[in-house]
Amino acid sequence: MHIRWIPWGIFCLILLVSCEQTTTDTDANKQAARPDSITDISRIAALTKQIESNPEDYALFQDRSELYYQIDSLDRAMADIEAAIGLYQTGPDLHYWRGFLAFISGDTLQARTAYQRAIDLGTQNSEAYYQLGQVAFFNQNYGEAQQLYARAAEFAPDQPIYIFAQGFLLEAQQDYKGATKRYLEALALDSAFAKPLTRLHDIYLDFYENERVAMKYNAQLIRNQPLHPLGRYQLGNYHLRNALRARNSENATLFGEEINLAVESYTLSINRDPQYALARYFRGYAYFLAEQRIDLAIADMEEALRLDPTMGSAHFVLGSIYEYNGDLQSAKNYYEQAVKYQPDSKDFQQALQEVKAQLK
Repeated sequence: MHIRWIPWGIFCLILLVSCEQTTTDTDANKQAARPDSITDISRIAALTKQIESNPEDYALFQDRSELYYQIDSLDRAMADIEAAIGLYQTGPDLHYWRGFLAFISGDTLQARTAYQRAIDLGTQNSEAYYQLGQVAFFNQNYGEAQQLYARAAEFAPDQPIYIFAQGFLLEAQQDYKGATKRYLEALALDSAFAKPLTRLHDIYLDFYENERVAMKYNAQLIRNQPLHPLGRYQLGNYHLRNALRARNSENATLFGEEINLAVESYTLSINRDPQYALARYFRGYAYFLAEQRIDLAIADMEEALRLDPTMGSAHFVLGSIYEYNGDLQSAKNYYEQAVKYQPDSKDFQQALQEVKAQLK
């Protein structure tokens, strides 16, 4: 009985999908909630006393709303900004903040209405245009989003995020050359800006098929942020691709060197972001390729599945390991899950059928 390897074609597909999954954070829609702090809570208490004494002061409600957001209490933050707007209905910044909170809460309809109200009231806040553009992008109204991003850039031409957003929009429409141009413009404003560096890596790797240039941008990212989890993950993928090429050419020495470098890069990524399921999976796959590290491969695959139970390739690798070790029932269970989540994979289907035949 031989251990089943993921075919090269499927591995390349996994790498391509992983690039799409790991760079979604470049869509600046996501805002990280700030952690609780004793200082913020004490400031909220002080503002509450002030509001009790001055219930008609809208600015106090606005300030407390922002503090509630900082401690991730979105419902209270929204209630306070609603109260502030009730006291001062024509304040554009109040409507902007209500739009922001609505968007963070997933209510894009209310967010759009609030951002547009801020603009109608004459806001000079570039973020109102940018965030309204984000809502349009989310709803796939690309023409409107492009106009709004451009307007935001007019208000704040020194902010690279607005140029990046235009590039990301072009990339979503598969205009990779236009996206590349915008990303380079964003980097001209801030050479350490991580988002365009990660996108340029993926475009050069997948669209231009130029691994050398792709890794140049990833190296720039790592120089700026040595422990950036995506940068280290992408470096791990680079070494893993080299290891697979060495394996195909039967260069055992180079294979071993590149596998070790891949494991090292993935480990740095995981240390920085323990919830990074794909980094867990690919480190496990690197261990899997180095057959003497099967126990480590199992541990990483199981952890990857804990983080993302839908990862069909991780189920397949575990199935292959259990099949190799003679545990055909466990192998069958994992292959069934692999087929469930990747039903179009003929290799996964074949593995399942062969193990079923052995169990009869």
